[in-house]
Amino acid sequence: MRKTNLIILKNKTLCLILLCFITFNTWSNESLLSELVQQVDKVRNKHRVSAAVIIVVDKDKIILNKKLGTRSWSSDKAMTSDQMFRIGSVSKSFAALLALRMQRDGVIDLIKPWNHYVKKPYINNTYDVAVTLEQLLEHTAGLAGLTKAEWDYNQPEAITIEQALLLKKGNHSSLWQPGLHSSYSNAGAGLLGLALEHASGKTYEQLMDKYVFEPLTMKASTLLLEPYVIDKLIAGYNTDGVTPIPYWHNIYRPFAAINTDADDMVSFLQMLLNNGKINDWSFLSEKSIARMEHPQTTLAAQGGLGFGYGLANYHWQRDGYTFHGHGGDADGYLTRYGYNRQSGLAYFVMVNAFNHKPLRQIRRLLESYIIKDLPKPHYPLRLKLPKEVMQSYMGEYISVTQRFGIIKKDNRATMKVTVNDQNLYLQFAGDSPQVIYAINNTHFRYADNSIATMAFIHHDGDVYFQGDEGNYKKK
Repeated sequence: MRKTNLIILKNKTLCLILLCFITFNTWSNESLLSELVQQVDKVRNKHRVSAAVIIVVDKDKIILNKKLGTRSWSSDKAMTSDQMFRIGSVSKSFAALLALRMQRDGVIDLIKPWNHYVKKPYINNTYDVAVTLEQLLEHTAGLAGLTKAEWDYNQPEAITIEQALLLKKGNHSSLWQPGLHSSYSNAGAGLLGLALEHASGKTYEQLMDKYVFEPLTMKASTLLLEPYVIDKLIAGYNTDGVTPIPYWHNIYRPFAAINTDADDMVSFLQMLLNNGKINDWSFLSEKSIARMEHPQTTLAAQGGLGFGYGLANYHWQRDGYTFHGHGGDADGYLTRYGYNRQSGLAYFVMVNAFNHKPLRQIRRLLESYIIKDLPKPHYPLRLKLPKEVMQSYMGEYISVTQRFGIIKKDNRATMKVTVNDQNLYLQFAGDSPQVIYAINNTHFRYADNSIATMAFIHHDGDVYFQGDEGNYKKK
């Protein structure tokens, strides 16, 4: 009898300890989240941002979904759950999802040439290598960014992508061979959208509704300024946080036009965390999500570097941990989403001012929260390269890509590679040399990175460098 009572007492004690542990952790998490919200709001107020949205989710539940501030400076009403905002270039990630879904259904093939679907010469490509759909998504088609005339076009009429291209406000030429270097181009998303329209016989808006918004139950999201959007859209402001910026009617909507709300972004984030599944239903295969996350069409990617810009999906590192995601600028709104596979958490942030300082600070707060419980990252051993390999990389380099306009010989960015203490150093114009460590003979990382983020490539008798810093060729 005593033994039975002792067992019962021990079980009660164990349950009490477990209950206290669960209660403490719940309180601790709630306390941390409360502190996180306060820190974000402090940043918002410091930089005179009238409204911010912050979201943190895991695969199954919403951990944080806060709307801070007011809809505009002229309103004293707090932000509500149905308030809408613009996500800018995050729209490109949705273009990638659309293309992958259409490929799954056999409507398109991402590796096929763009002119397989569009017979009109909207791309001037003088190279023997064709521009493909996946190159348009990875910004490797050799295209420059939009011209000023394309940026400034802001007519409220909902013209089609083809009508916009027929305005001839941009010259979309492959300035370097397609399939070598990634250089950001908003024009590429528009040209991709046209190919999807020609392949299906439907408008881009119809395709996005059918293949993405409806399956993800994104009920508010739209590419157009619908009447209900006008009623719910928060104001967008310039860098000072107080000068209003009018609604920007993108000339090519695929690159930056989506209007949405917080609930819709939750659906999007959780689908990514679940590798393409929604409530055990396959929106996309895990293989398709992996393709979205990893570049394939640059020289570095073909040489095995997994880091870079995939199908409208970036890599970046925070304190040695890898994030995937994308940022957006919608003239008056800045956004970012990111997710970390190791923690199984994702976030989204929106500020309604064209001011990158508060966005960067809020991103750091959110990303630090997401990785707070992870084990210390593993940093690879610093490989000592053979002398001849290091010498092959030493020298002066010049940029071979440029986002806007034609590259001028006397206006190219430069980079210098030197060797000191058996380590390679990169030095960009006006900066101090930075040491990089070898992962293997071609892939390198900075000291605070846990994976390779850059590569040297031998191609057609030349030596190239590719990384977040740009694309360079050895003189």
